[in-house]
Amino acid sequence: MREINIAHSILNHRREKGLTQDALASYIGVSKASVSKWETGQSYPDITLLPLLASFFNITVDELIGYEPQMTREDIRQLYKRLSSDFAEKPFDEVAEQCREIVKKYFSCFPLLLQIGALICDEPTSALDPIGRKEILDILLKIRGKTTVVFSTHILSDVEKICDRIAVLHNGTLALHGTLAEIKKRRRSDGFVIEFSSAEDTSAFERLEELRQPSLLLTREENTLSITTADIDAGGHLLLDLLAKSRVVPLKFAAAEPTLERLFEEVVQ
Repeated sequence: MREINIAHSILNHRREKGLTQDALASYIGVSKASVSKWETGQSYPDITLLPLLASFFNITVDELIGYEPQMTREDIRQLYKRLSSDFAEKPFDEVAEQCREIVKKYFSCFPLLLQIGALICDEPTSALDPIGRKEILDILLKIRGKTTVVFSTHILSDVEKICDRIAVLHNGTLALHGTLAEIKKRRRSDGFVIEFSSAEDTSAFERLEELRQPSLLLTREENTLSITTADIDAGGHLLLDLLAKSRVVPLKFAAAEPTLERLFEEVVQ
């Protein structure tokens, strides 16, 4: 990766032609002192002189100023390696700003842009504390709908929060893809969610003897019971019968949506 370095370029090309500073100054129409300052980096040629200088040396203006809009494969590899280390050791915002400046400078270098995107979005929340993880997700949520981001992660709860479309790869094959709603719709629920109005109602229903059977699995979160059943139809009828017999009216009774973790397990097993 090269910085703009017109000083060395003018000096080297003048010497290649075997010219003195006086000769170059005479051709361009400036003083010898001006050429000397160009070659020592004390000043730059006027922008209107760049085409004349480039033509005189038989090079492009880009070559004259030492600017390369593209990076070599090795340059990209070394930069990726350095930025990966920086992301692991330095504050995210500091390294992200470096990435933004690099992208501005090499905006037409598409292999580099691809690697920068992969660097930021390949497991971006792994090994972060909860605050850092939230900051990364907030950044991705802000650009949602404005640009395409390929978000690679094994933290499926993050996928549910920010992704519009989902793809699951298994053994190099696309095993599952679509929007989260489409995927969940294709997979039948294996349980129910019952929300009660009070802790007393929740505890009373939870203690029913009929719910203590191997085909049912209960988990509780405050006044909500999640019940997984081996037979969705039989389990649903049983729960409705128990609610009627206990004369408890729930705030909510619904089929539980399968989680992305459960869907992932289904397609990779």
